[in-house]
Amino acid sequence: MSLPAKPVWFAVLAACFCVWFATAATAQTDEPAIPRVKPSATRTLAFEPNDPNNPNARFYQGGNVGKSSYAISADGKYLAMPIGNGYQVGVWDLAAGKTEGGFGQMQQLGALALSPDGKRLIATAGQNGQNNVVELWDTDKHKKIANLDEGVNFTYFTSAAFTPDGKTIALAGAAQARNGQPGGLMIHFWDLASGDEVRKLEGPPQPPNPNPRQWRPATVDCMAFTPDGKTLGLVADRKLLLYEVATGKERGLVAALPAAGPNPRPNYNNNVGPDSVALSLAFSPDGRYLAAGCTDATVRVWDTVSGAELLPALGHKSEVRAVIFAADGKSLTSFGQDNKIMTWPVAEFRKPWSVDPTKMTAKVLQGLWDDLHGDDRTAMSQAIRLLAEAPGPTVAFFREKLKPVPVVDAGLIQQMVADLRSDDFNQRKKAAVELRKLGDLALPAMRDAQQKAGYDPTLALLTQGLESKYPTVDQLQALHAIEVLERLGTDDARKLLGELAKGAAESVLTQRVVAVLDRQPKAAGPVAAPAKLEVLWADLNAEDSAKAFKAIRALAARPKEAAPFLRDQLRPVAAAEASDDPERLTKLTADLDSNDFQTRENASKDLRKLGRRAEASLKKVLEGSPSAEVKQRVEALLQEIGKPKLSLEQLQVSRALEALERMGGDEGRDALEQLAKEAKNRALKDALADTLKRLPK
Repeated sequence: MSLPAKPVWFAVLAACFCVWFATAATAQTDEPAIPRVKPSATRTLAFEPNDPNNPNARFYQGGNVGKSSYAISADGKYLAMPIGNGYQVGVWDLAAGKTEGGFGQMQQLGALALSPDGKRLIATAGQNGQNNVVELWDTDKHKKIANLDEGVNFTYFTSAAFTPDGKTIALAGAAQARNGQPGGLMIHFWDLASGDEVRKLEGPPQPPNPNPRQWRPATVDCMAFTPDGKTLGLVADRKLLLYEVATGKERGLVAALPAAGPNPRPNYNNNVGPDSVALSLAFSPDGRYLAAGCTDATVRVWDTVSGAELLPALGHKSEVRAVIFAADGKSLTSFGQDNKIMTWPVAEFRKPWSVDPTKMTAKVLQGLWDDLHGDDRTAMSQAIRLLAEAPGPTVAFFREKLKPVPVVDAGLIQQMVADLRSDDFNQRKKAAVELRKLGDLALPAMRDAQQKAGYDPTLALLTQGLESKYPTVDQLQALHAIEVLERLGTDDARKLLGELAKGAAESVLTQRVVAVLDRQPKAAGPVAAPAKLEVLWADLNAEDSAKAFKAIRALAARPKEAAPFLRDQLRPVAAAEASDDPERLTKLTADLDSNDFQTRENASKDLRKLGRRAEASLKKVLEGSPSAEVKQRVEALLQEIGKPKLSLEQLQVSRALEALERMGGDEGRDALEQLAKEAKNRALKDALADTLKRLPK
């Protein structure tokens, strides 16, 4: 039988292909997928491959440079970063696409931060506990303004952030080591005018040290203030946390971030901290959204009111080093290690999305499980997010894949380690073989033996060999699955984590599970009815910052009823007579020199309550020729003012304004505008004006 004419059989083949393609496309749409936010604009910084100003030149990658050493100015015009193999700071004009030149001479650059107006830059550096400098630079003139540390700083700061008013810098680092152990994480606030430390906050606790033989201090990856300056966001030990600046207390956990890179093995050969997972943080102008530039090439964004993670922005080919929101809050700019500058439309992040559980078939779940190996960062990130959006199918599937690590007799392991020192070759060989089979379960006993019995070349070589192999590829897959369970946070997920926590304590998997359970909040029990507004108002007065922040979020999530309620609660405060008018301040400062002791005491007490509002008047007193007692009182007051501590009543008002700002919209703006018209107190007037200025039109 002869073939039909060419046009005919070609048409038949084309039709078959179309049918197959349509079928394949339909099959693909049956599988869930996360919508991606696509960049609205992309530019590339044009570096020559071996340009010494190229932050991604091959030789540069081995340099000792802090990962939080990239910053985009608030107006999005300039990028600051390490250049010259990390010994200098460079500033790029992003609009012109060219460098503004380099300046400085530093060793082991730790962190960079640009002031809100982009005119000043903080650079921290240090090496092996020495030369821990903090420098303030003029970015236009490339001129050093001051060495804020004066050569007496003992802390290597890994992260820095300007307060929104540009007057103070927050610096994060581990305290100086004592007795061979690193100190805890601390957040230091330095006044830029004087260089003095005005306060110090205790940071999050350090994670367990997997290798006691090595000093592995924890670090704060990156930090950022909300535009109102009331909240400090930071990333440490894979946790994205919020701290209340006024109290210095933790407000809550936003998210647990994915481990850094596809193979997050600890570095046992160097005295370095855990890998960074986020290199930059930025809040939107209204403080509603928080963005993070992550090492897995993803830009992540969270709604700080609902706590929900929004759609991811995927486009960079490698780690995202800097992020910043535009002044109008409508776009987000990011810079990646791929030298790409990308602009993302914020509205796209907010698009609703959910997973259809019926599409999470056994075949789909197996495919997502395979992606957790981490060879493809984008696929791994997508798999973690998809699995975390389908709690029922995911937990059931993981129950079949994840099992507690079998417990091994500790005495048996210790005997094997002791046999490595035997005179019998066969006994040493057998012990080595069995220890290699046990893998990471044997490592704690092997390290302990080296500490107690002294150096042994056979044991040291075997230990180093095992340390270089763990976590294995299969363990990494399980570790990423544990990340999914952490993100789920459901009762079933916690139950499975609890079962896995009963495994061998020496295993890296068990240790990770225990760390996750420590990070997670306890089971909340039955879902409670929404709290009454009066209860939430009372919670704003709580000493517990986390409890108060929950109330802020709950109020911000109910704008129609909460906005008028908060307006009415704040009206008595707005109607209160001004206590900080110039005439009263003049009288109070004059009363400091009264002949009556009680009058002097009362004046000091009232000025202390006024805080920053009395600062200018007190400084004016020192410009004259005050008596010794007046000078002593004024200096003491100024020192206290530099370390402000709000009363619970003041915190309640501040938190209420924060709730109105977070809710935004017509409801929040109307309530704030009405209060601004009624306010008689200058401090409240200023606070309301600043809040309204930040709200988008």
